[in-house]
Amino acid sequence: MYIQPNTTVRLLTGVPLDNTYAHTLYFANKSSQTSYFESKTKAGCLLSNLSYQRYTKGSLRIQKLADDIYDCNYMMFQNTAYGNKWFYAFINNIEYVSNTVCEITYEIDVIQTWFFDVTLLQSFVEREHSATDVAGDNIVPEPVNIGEYFRSQIHQTNYFDTYSCILVTPYKRIRNPGIIGGQYIWTNVSDQIPVPPLVIEHQMNSLFYTVVKSTIDMGQFLYELNDQGLAESIVSIYPVPNDFLTNYSSGDVLEGTQETKNYTYFESTPSTLGNYTPKNKKLLTYPYNKFVISTSDGNTREYAFEWFGNQGIRFNIYSNLMEHASFKAVPVSYKDRAFNYEESALLTDFPLTGYITDSFKAWLAQNKTRLATQVASSVLSGGIGDVVAGSQMLTPVTKQLSKKGAEMMSKGYEGMLKSGVHGITGTLTEIISHGINRYHAQGSADGSLEMAMQKKDFCGYQEYVNPNNARIIDDFFNCYGYATHRVKVPNRNVRPHWTYVKTIDINLESNAPSDDTNKIASIYDNGITFWRNPSEVGNYSLDNSPT
Repeated sequence: MYIQPNTTVRLLTGVPLDNTYAHTLYFANKSSQTSYFESKTKAGCLLSNLSYQRYTKGSLRIQKLADDIYDCNYMMFQNTAYGNKWFYAFINNIEYVSNTVCEITYEIDVIQTWFFDVTLLQSFVEREHSATDVAGDNIVPEPVNIGEYFRSQIHQTNYFDTYSCILVTPYKRIRNPGIIGGQYIWTNVSDQIPVPPLVIEHQMNSLFYTVVKSTIDMGQFLYELNDQGLAESIVSIYPVPNDFLTNYSSGDVLEGTQETKNYTYFESTPSTLGNYTPKNKKLLTYPYNKFVISTSDGNTREYAFEWFGNQGIRFNIYSNLMEHASFKAVPVSYKDRAFNYEESALLTDFPLTGYITDSFKAWLAQNKTRLATQVASSVLSGGIGDVVAGSQMLTPVTKQLSKKGAEMMSKGYEGMLKSGVHGITGTLTEIISHGINRYHAQGSADGSLEMAMQKKDFCGYQEYVNPNNARIIDDFFNCYGYATHRVKVPNRNVRPHWTYVKTIDINLESNAPSDDTNKIASIYDNGITFWRNPSEVGNYSLDNSPT
């Protein structure tokens, strides 16, 4: 039976597709697909009533001068006598045959030809554009070089700017009820009964941690201890931040319960990397963007911004004010935990405050009225530093008058004037004559520099990838989405302009011939970008954020 030739061929121009399959077009339905390709038909290149065209043949001859259709890069044909399916194909070559005939070599576009005949099933998706792009939604590691990090402005809690001291001895300072005027004595008896210190048995396992909040108080306390012959009982003197002593006054003894502070470093995750605002929010997550706490003792702790809750980057700071004071910054609402103690930052290495004891302390006590030697201390960041007592007015090696001693003497203390001391020279001569035999320094100054510079703190800051590298990584994410590494149905249409997808051993349900199905599978495994608007193919400058 004779069948009248009725194959239709359309030669198209300006179709933004090629047989590399780096890009293709996404259509919601067949009619929109057909309408678009028909609109790209070159004028005078709608050919009707041609003989049957086998889609696998790969070539056809038409009555057209080759020079007239060299600008055609795509074609579509339909064998209407046998169905209404359109086959889409890339034009690979146009060869001159005669002045009225040319031969077209083509290759079927398997993606567009079988677009609605293939269903994607759950497969291992290596990477794709995600349906959402909230910072923290996509945190699978990426195969990119991060490079060096930059830092933002450092945030300090300022809880460690000013200091008081803790004086540790086996004795507790109590008011002596037996003396008018409430004179204080130091005793290790807790019932406040005044007992001569010489008959008290030392119980070194029962130490008292006395708060000292000013240099005047420190001088007075050391004077009292020295007067009772207890200067050698001092176990240590060390600084603690004033902000953790708000419930204590000078002379109070530390109790077991200690103060806790809280500090918010950022109200929310920073939205920029220095002067660069990333298009892809994954760049705002770890390791491209992270929060770091650094302490002056060389310890650092890194945190992922995305693991904090909606209350900002907040920490509770717990204090241990006993000897070898330490502080722990605990992240709040981090990794779904109200208080994540296991990932705390620790601040330690607070220096002992230096102090002086020597063999003329008894002599000094016996002559306190006449000499009225006052204890002083240097001020460290508005608090107490090296305690000066007795022979600290002398340099340790030469036993000559130290700079500090000269300053003290030049100021002239009221007590010295009242005692009838006739000039600085006479006082120094007497002190030197009794203090030259023994000099013993205790304590250390480790960590004092950071304290003096007000840098000893939980210093928090944003650490982010070099903005130049961030742009490179951002462009990569922009083109090729995020690493996914999940078994799921691949995305093809989740962004407003384009969606990239790459699979490994994709699973398909296909009504296409086996060879074409295998080719389609390999295309997905190689990676392909679906564009929603044909005029935008390759335009990565568009805002492709999820809508």
